[in-house]
Amino acid sequence: MISGAQLQRLSEGLALGGGLIILGVAGLISASVVGRWLFDFPIPGDFDLAQIGTAVAVFAFLPIAQLRGSNIIVDFFTTAAPPKWRTGLDVASRILYVGIVILLVVQMARGALETASAETSSMVLGVPLAWGMGAAVLAMFWLGVVVVYMLSAAGRRAS
Repeated sequence: MISGAQLQRLSEGLALGGGLIILGVAGLISASVVGRWLFDFPIPGDFDLAQIGTAVAVFAFLPIAQLRGSNIIVDFFTTAAPPKWRTGLDVASRILYVGIVILLVVQMARGALETASAETSSMVLGVPLAWGMGAAVLAMFWLGVVVVYMLSAAGRRAS
């Protein structure tokens, strides 16, 4: 079984990777804009790479956001509820979240496999879109691991 500290470190590493991707995308777009402005020569495929990179980075940030409680929480109606009720609602919401994440992982994996079998690629550079989709599936799977871990921790607190 994975420990909370290991889960934290791996999620931070994934988020750091997402941050590096975003920095790379920002550098690419900046270089393309400067190239277009100064030399009338943009970087071919900059939009393709920005689209794929940004999508992968967004999924890379989800696990750490979940671990740190940075996701949006609507608790307007529950702030006055007793702690046991709030814990119960937390457990119920995480069960629902696990189900949603499982559904998303399955459907995203299916989409990535179909995209790979159809050899769908980006318009300009011909980068296989399944690569980015596969990376997003792995990040979404890791989000599922995080949510299951948090669900088990919430369940232990509830009992």
